[in-house]
Amino acid sequence: MLRKLTILPLLLLSFSLFGQQANEIGLYGGLSVYQGDLVPSPFSAEELNPAFALTYRQFFNPKLALRATALWTELTGSDLPYTGRNVRGVVMKSTVVEATIGMEWHLLGKARLNNTSTFRQKFSPYLGISAGLAFADPKFTEKVELPKKEEDFSTTFFVLPITAGVRFEMTNKLSFSFDFSTRPVFSDYLDGISVNGNPDKDDWFFTSGLTILYTINAENDQFDFD
Repeated sequence: MLRKLTILPLLLLSFSLFGQQANEIGLYGGLSVYQGDLVPSPFSAEELNPAFALTYRQFFNPKLALRATALWTELTGSDLPYTGRNVRGVVMKSTVVEATIGMEWHLLGKARLNNTSTFRQKFSPYLGISAGLAFADPKFTEKVELPKKEEDFSTTFFVLPITAGVRFEMTNKLSFSFDFSTRPVFSDYLDGISVNGNPDKDDWFFTSGLTILYTINAENDQFDFD
């Protein structure tokens, strides 16, 4: 699993060669929750878990940016709280590492500096879509024996995070953002079970949290204001 964490540094090295516009790095902290055979609702407070990420963003202009993210979290789920399913009794815990790259649209994005190099605070909502891989390590216990074929599931998943957030720039170099992301994985094996659950419905997981961002080359983010 640790070897997969090297994916983002390689991405960051390649993106550092991009253009001369402002770019930034950030640390993300938040919560995650999974929805699947063991957790039918994404609003299950019992299955909230911490999530952490490292983010790199390369701006092409004040409204359009490329973003690369490496995320770590744990996902949990259990049959035990649900009447009728507690007989099956599956309890799952999985460590997930995800690496993605995508685009963001900052709806109200404007340059940090005006033509006289004066910084102006600004607020903007943004939307993003990314693509990448999630690597899971589901482990579970059960009161009943699962079919042997359940042991053959893949632990690598294509993931398509869709994000909505808000961003506030405090200074020329320091920004904060808060966002919510939904992450389909196009598989029913994120939780490690399918035959004993609902094989016709794929698993998802969701994240929400706060990112603290530091801007590099902020002096290059200078455009005419409207």
